[in-house]
Amino acid sequence: LQLCIPVSFIMMVGNDGHEQLIIDGENDDLQNEHFNDQGACVTQQCRSHTFHIPCEGGQQQICLIDTPGFGDGRGLEQDEKNTEHILQYIAGVPSLDALCFLLETDESKVNMCFRRFVSRLFSSLDRTAPTKVIFCLTRTGRLLYDPSRVMQELRKMFLDLNIEGIPLS
Repeated sequence: LQLCIPVSFIMMVGNDGHEQLIIDGENDDLQNEHFNDQGACVTQQCRSHTFHIPCEGGQQQICLIDTPGFGDGRGLEQDEKNTEHILQYIAGVPSLDALCFLLETDESKVNMCFRRFVSRLFSSLDRTAPTKVIFCLTRTGRLLYDPSRVMQELRKMFLDLNIEGIPLS
């Protein structure tokens, strides 16, 4: 199995609760993925990944843009740099069909960094952008998984920011 996008995660091994870092996927020459910098975003720069999916009548091309995250452990200045980089990168994209946000269910990222990023993002995009949002919740395999807290925080944030049309179901 060859992964198209580098990935890292911590996995419990054995019965003693020992954690092991799993890293898979090829590192690029630019060293865009930093797995060992605790608290910092893994992805350092925006990068496009194009996939060709066989479908009826030929192939469908899907382009995913992997971006640095928000709430970078290196501080507010790094978050601002990441946000500016993301906005400049997507400004050169002819069209965006979806905006996917990955959020952990057990540790809400709906904080001031995320609010600031969302506010700047939606003020830079056209008015149809909110209808293209998809939230992907991670760490849902845990016992007592409940997305309601994150969804309530998102609803409140979008109401406070006066951003309408985001599907939160």
